[in-house]
Amino acid sequence: MIDLHIHTIASSDGQHTPGEIFAMAKDAGLTAIAFADHNSIGSVGEGVSLAASFGIEFIPCLEFNTICRELDLHILAYYIDYTSARLARWLEEVSREKKTQAGMRVKKLNDLGFALSVEDVDKFAYGHLFSQGDHEQRGKPGR
Repeated sequence: MIDLHIHTIASSDGQHTPGEIFAMAKDAGLTAIAFADHNSIGSVGEGVSLAASFGIEFIPCLEFNTICRELDLHILAYYIDYTSARLARWLEEVSREKKTQAGMRVKKLNDLGFALSVEDVDKFAYGHLFSQGDHEQRGKPGR
């Protein structure tokens, strides 16, 4: 059995560290997994390192979000070169745009009378807004 669409805490909707996921995968009898974090390769290197010690095949992956003809698309890219400087630069650009969009949304909410700051949003997002991919610094939600 395999699971090729797993989100780690490097993704805005992930809840578990790479090590926790490998342990759960081993307990479930999975033979291959892929971390498919949204617009982040922050856990892929750790996944590559953990694979041999858990005896589970690991596939480097990225789930990137895009818009095409007003449709929100999520595209899974398997066997990515997670060491690519070009990919890292592109993902940093995506992260900067995400932060800009969050600021614009907060401004709209403030204009409607809500008392909210971008820092509030980041706090309640467990650091995912400003620390995309830097899961070592964030910790897990609820901590």
